[in-house]
Amino acid sequence: RALRSPLADSGNRANPEKSPTSDSRSFPYEVFSGVLDDLLPLVEMEQNFIIDFFHATTLEQADFTDAVAVNAPRDRRGGDLKRHRLMEPDRDLARRVTRSMEVIFAFLESELQRLMEWVVGQDPLQGVGVLAALERKLSEISQSNQDYLNTLLQKLHSLLEGRFSKFVEEQIKAIEETKVKINKRKGVISFFRVFPAFMSAVENMMSRLDANS
Repeated sequence: RALRSPLADSGNRANPEKSPTSDSRSFPYEVFSGVLDDLLPLVEMEQNFIIDFFHATTLEQADFTDAVAVNAPRDRRGGDLKRHRLMEPDRDLARRVTRSMEVIFAFLESELQRLMEWVVGQDPLQGVGVLAALERKLSEISQSNQDYLNTLLQKLHSLLEGRFSKFVEEQIKAIEETKVKINKRKGVISFFRVFPAFMSAVENMMSRLDANS
């Protein structure tokens, strides 16, 4: 889909602020970001539960037998599953946990990819917001023990980044193929006229994501 199409129709799709439904509906990239906000903490909790349940970490201070002997079963309390954990030093053990997560959430990558494609299908510019949302989540877990989520988000980011780069190259090629003549300078005026709307759309996505983070 060419960028000139969404930008040419009075800037309605290029500038989210002009959307007639902006007050009542979320933009597609916001839907994707909201799914990440709701879903990723649950996946992180699941991994932390597996680690605690099977004592699959070298960061514990107490041995398993000692932990059992200290408290009766009714008095034992688990750790905070919502808290970001430190990266596991034992990489072999971390890979075993990651493989377990891959089995449990075998469906997740394809489902998020399908959602991502739906967002970009609504408007290619929405990909900017999706990339920003993915990068925000990656920065939050980059130093944690969430190897599975880190790998998953990196895959999605690389996939969309390649697709968006191709999209930008197609727009540049379309502009270069526009014949500019001395007596017909309006060939490029249309591109410059809509560029502020394009930048406004991108800046609005960034500001809305920052406000919701």
